Amino acid sequence: MIIECIKEGFYLANKNLQLVLIRIVASLINLISMIIFLGVPLLMAMKTLEIDMAGAQDMYLTILQNPFDFISRYLALILLSLVSLTGHLLFASILFLYVLGGSLGVLRTAAANLYYRFSLSEFFREAGKNFFPLMWLVSTVLAVLTALVVVCLIIGGVVFSIVYTSSGSGTTAEVFFHSFLSMSALVFGVLILVAASVFYLYSIVVSVYEKTGTADSMKRAYRFLTSRPAGALHCIVLFAGAIALQTGILLLKVPFQIMPIMGPLFIIVVALFSAVFQSYVMVVVWASLLAYYKKATARPGHADSRDISKV
Repeated sequence: MIIECIKEGFYLANKNLQLVLIRIVASLINLISMIIFLGVPLLMAMKTLEIDMAGAQDMYLTILQNPFDFISRYLALILLSLVSLTGHLLFASILFLYVLGGSLGVLRTAAANLYYRFSLSEFFREAGKNFFPLMWLVSTVLAVLTALVVVCLIIGGVVFSIVYTSSGSGTTAEVFFHSFLSMSALVFGVLILVAASVFYLYSIVVSVYEKTGTADSMKRAYRFLTSRPAGALHCIVLFAGAIALQTGILLLKVPFQIMPIMGPLFIIVVALFSAVFQSYVMVVVWASLLAYYKKATARPGHADSRDISKV
């Protein structure tokens, strides 16, 4: 069923190519936001610090000897930079969730209705309807993932510290055991993070497809993955393929970087193509996840009556 769902993901993406254009426009808006939010503090910092550039070495020595004096001197500039960075991250997160909610809503409707045609008004309607549920869900799951990463880092640090303190002397068997313990901790941490990421993605899919809240979406995603472990494999295959394709495009730049004339021009073309291709691949990935969940649950979902009437 994995291959079949990947094919359906391509079909849904090709049927709704407007979503790729929307993602590109969102990326451009995000870039403009970054220039506005971060460019102004950067220009102010350059204008403020150019007075001290003649004595840059003395300034660096001052920072090392008395960092609090530097912070108090440029406190307003530092606070402005932090506020600007926070504002940009907040705006980028809101834009990401809004576009994601609209895209998943359109793909969900297209998966349930073979005769559905993309509508910009439908995109905005789905985006507004899915924004707040996705915001609470993503915030909750990211908080859990952050706590999980911290726990894994603490456990890994304890294991590595034990191995490091006891590796100074010992037999060959002890050295092998310490190496095995370190590698086991590393592999275990990676597996935990991969499993948490898969759970995070399917929680988003369940939230949009079933129109459920945060707690219910997480419960249903957990039950879905425990009852159908192939869903995790499907998700891993999708992202492994997406990473492999993106890596292949990046490697195309390498042979042309040494060319004096065509090199930079080709790199720009490849960068633009890479942005479009990456947006397209992400639409395919989300469409394939929705198609897999739809087929695995063996029911059409909570489609609106006006959508079903078009079938």
